[in-house]
Amino acid sequence: MRRCVFAVAASLLAVAPAFAADLARRAPTPYSGEPVAVTDWTGIYLGGHVGWGWVETGYFGTAADWSLHQDHDGFLGGGQIGLNYQMDHWVVGLEADISAADLSGGTNDPVAPASRFDAEINWLATLTARAGYDFGGVLVYAKGGAAFADQNLTWTDGIDSATAETRRTGWTAGGGVEVALSPTWSARLDYAYMDFGADDTVFTGSVAPFTPAVDQEVQALKLGVNYRFAPVPPVPPANRPY
Repeated sequence: MRRCVFAVAASLLAVAPAFAADLARRAPTPYSGEPVAVTDWTGIYLGGHVGWGWVETGYFGTAADWSLHQDHDGFLGGGQIGLNYQMDHWVVGLEADISAADLSGGTNDPVAPASRFDAEINWLATLTARAGYDFGGVLVYAKGGAAFADQNLTWTDGIDSATAETRRTGWTAGGGVEVALSPTWSARLDYAYMDFGADDTVFTGSVAPFTPAVDQEVQALKLGVNYRFAPVPPVPPANRPY
């Protein structure tokens, strides 16, 4: 019996160093084959937004020394639809958006204080190309394209009045940051500058028609959410030797 105990003890002493060495090394966890979630912006998306807009409107008459400027701002909200395509970390796409707006304001003519001009933008829309870079679920992008606006302009001197209803076309540039909240949902902060240039605008009403040039610039800051349809399945990591 004593010989058996000694034999077992000798065997344990012989294998103990090797067993301890195995415990010291952390065994690698084998890859289960399950995909690892990776943000992919590719796909068609649909979303909504709310925001605030700032407008600078200038009126210029036929006389070189007459001009009038006014600033006004207000709420806007609407929706957007777009398409993204991702290549590695780079993302390109197209987007169309439209916003109902309440951007209104007016000012009196310093030359003729009884006269007042008012401007009200009813809606804004843009069609833009986008390009951006994905920082692991955070997309930073720039955009540019065409801008459209519908507005009403009014002139009055307290007795007579004249109006002009116009739809204007210009250009836009801007950018933003979009953050993936899930494989399908994302939230973003978007900025756009829109320039509609100076167009001759005919006012008609209870006075003889007159045609000042109206110059307009709009800035809009919008907070929005997007839902991306049919997202690309998560991409598994590269094959591992274990």
